[in-house]
Amino acid sequence: MEDSIFFEFKNNKFVLKGTNAGYTIVEHNEVKDTDGSMIGIALAKSSTQYVTWRFTFFPKSEYFSGFNHGHYFINELSAKKDYFDRSSEMCNNLITRSEPRCQEPEEEDMEI
Repeated sequence: MEDSIFFEFKNNKFVLKGTNAGYTIVEHNEVKDTDGSMIGIALAKSSTQYVTWRFTFFPKSEYFSGFNHGHYFINELSAKKDYFDRSSEMCNNLITRSEPRCQEPEEEDMEI
């Protein structure tokens, strides 16, 4: 079985299609990380199973990491729930990392 993944990055839009390990990409979602890379989740299906995969794409070098951290399912509803849960988690992690944090004030030696 031949893998054929195609991606395009035009006008700040990432398009991902094709087949990987017998699974056809159905949907994908990605967010831009603080360093400019894109972290994403893909939903794919074979004739009998579904999978969600994590991936990373680096627009400056057009490097695609491939798929990893697969979660496999026998029904579409469970796979879509996982897809949305993972997408939400990915966004929440990014928000948490990019939020400004207040620094504690430095203690000063004061003369009285």
